[in-house]
Amino acid sequence: MQAIWNVDPDRLHFIVLETLDGADKEAILKSEQKHLDQSRVGKNPNCMNILLVANSHLGVKRRPESIEKLRRAHAGRKTSEATKAKQRAAKLGVKQSPEHIAKRTGKQKGKQCNRPKGVMMPSLRKLTDDQVRELRKLKVSGTSYTQLKEMYKLGHGTIQKIVSGQSYGDVK
Repeated sequence: MQAIWNVDPDRLHFIVLETLDGADKEAILKSEQKHLDQSRVGKNPNCMNILLVANSHLGVKRRPESIEKLRRAHAGRKTSEATKAKQRAAKLGVKQSPEHIAKRTGKQKGKQCNRPKGVMMPSLRKLTDDQVRELRKLKVSGTSYTQLKEMYKLGHGTIQKIVSGQSYGDVK
């Protein structure tokens, strides 16, 4: 569009199709999609919009030089912690498709675990070493799994793994 404007601005005509005063984003996108469908975007040679779906670049084919230009523009850019938190919040509770899970686990199959069995990553630990020792002492002294579950807010299986040394195996 910019190239056409630079050569012959009279070729472009701008028409207000609809006004949406005070509309939220969902209503605006719904309206945009209605107009894209009516103009037969992708099939109509006079329609210059390359997006088939409002606010989505899915299905848009880019030239290799465009891809390289985008790659260079984004190279070295760091995502802020606030943005990472928003992205994480958006994904929380969303179930992954069985295909995605199979693909993800397929990449891990056959790979060696880089830590000893029973040793957890420090960032995943919910209990301190002192809490683990105390939990094990309580179990030896006769405290039930149900009581331990309530005290430590952990599941039955988790408590069993801690007591047996399958989990927190490095804590003596």
